[in-house]
Amino acid sequence: MVKYYNNGSGRGSVWLERDVRDVEVAGSNPVAPTKIKENKNDEGERNIKLLELPKRISLEENRKMIGKKVDVLVEGASKSDPNRLSGRTRQNHIVVFNGSQDLVGKLVGVLIHEVTDLTLFGK
Repeated sequence: MVKYYNNGSGRGSVWLERDVRDVEVAGSNPVAPTKIKENKNDEGERNIKLLELPKRISLEENRKMIGKKVDVLVEGASKSDPNRLSGRTRQNHIVVFNGSQDLVGKLVGVLIHEVTDLTLFGK
């Protein structure tokens, strides 16, 4: 079960509450501390569910950038496509766009036209 709460920092926080049915108790010695062994399948499912929320929020925030022009410090060739350039905005967003290598190290204006949860794509 995932619960959301406000920790007073102005940002929401997530608390993952484990369900007792999701764990197996290993060892039966009443004196020794009980070891709890998690089912690996359940652990993976919980991890996927927990990571879906920030991914969705990031995608929603990046969609707000479509149609906006941003200043990008050009770092070099894109890791995923060496024919394109990659750089970062002042807010540290990764931007991939077409351009020549002579732009490396310069600040250029890029119009955002497409996004993913991690990357902005522009012209």
